[in-house]
Amino acid sequence: MKILYCSGILFCSFLVSVFTGADRSLNEAEYLAGSKSQKAFVPIKEDPGLPRVLLLGDSISIGYTLGVRRLLKDKANVIRPPANCRDSAWLLAHLDKWLGTRRWDVIHFNCGIWDNHLIDDRGKITWGVGRVRTDPRSYELNLRQIAARLKRSANRVIWASATPVPAFAASKREKWIIEYNRIAAAVMQANGIQVNDLYSLVEPRRQRLQSRDKVHFNAKGYEALATQTAVCIEKALHN
Repeated sequence: MKILYCSGILFCSFLVSVFTGADRSLNEAEYLAGSKSQKAFVPIKEDPGLPRVLLLGDSISIGYTLGVRRLLKDKANVIRPPANCRDSAWLLAHLDKWLGTRRWDVIHFNCGIWDNHLIDDRGKITWGVGRVRTDPRSYELNLRQIAARLKRSANRVIWASATPVPAFAASKREKWIIEYNRIAAAVMQANGIQVNDLYSLVEPRRQRLQSRDKVHFNAKGYEALATQTAVCIEKALHN
């Protein structure tokens, strides 16, 4: 089964217009305040004449929610739950609540970074020691269930690959992200789900796009993520 990929190549066709239009760009303060002030969590008033899009994901997706919403203004109602969707088990456990009862035109989702957190016996995140939160086999099983559930609730589903993270201390998280993305891509292939390859978008531009913690993003980074995500969603809406 052939799967559509949204990648940096597709993204580049939008990039110039986004970065050069001052009226279309969020400044850095607005971007970086997005998750902290929970601006992305503020409910929107839906336009009944527009398609419904749901964003599900971790703090990275929270950071680009406002940009996606802006880029799809007058094209779609872009909605997200007022929460960090965290790891695959957490996402799966909360799906029914976050999906609601109405059908979605497009659901764009991601997880993975939280899944390969290292945690201690109490479940607290550690840096360099501890056990991985979700082992690869459990991650695959969780994604299979999530994919099946989302396909029942939406006309189109899009998976966003996890973005790069640094290798903290003795951990191998930088390599784990690649492996977890490989597992996810196989699940999406089997389910006919489109892939928004944010990892490939970010990897060659990490120093320019990511913030000092090398996990989250600066203003240009969130703009880039929002742009490619909006392109993928709009393409799915017209497919």
